[in-house]
Amino acid sequence: ADDDFGVACLGGECFGEAGAGFLRFSCAEPNERLQQAIDFIPKALSRTDRVAAFLEANPKFVLKQPYSA
Repeated sequence: ADDDFGVACLGGECFGEAGAGFLRFSCAEPNERLQQAIDFIPKALSRTDRVAAFLEANPKFVLKQPYSA
């Protein structure tokens, strides 16, 4: 979750085996704000240095094995 942006994100596995490998985003915002969030996703996912730093600081979130396709 990000308090600054008002978005919560859960791993799909929280919703059963079929959800593994997916993300579920939850928010209650106007459509314009939701579009801004959607437009931001590619930028957020490209910040691999920040993702790596987060995982290093929070090893409990590191997958034991990658999701299979």
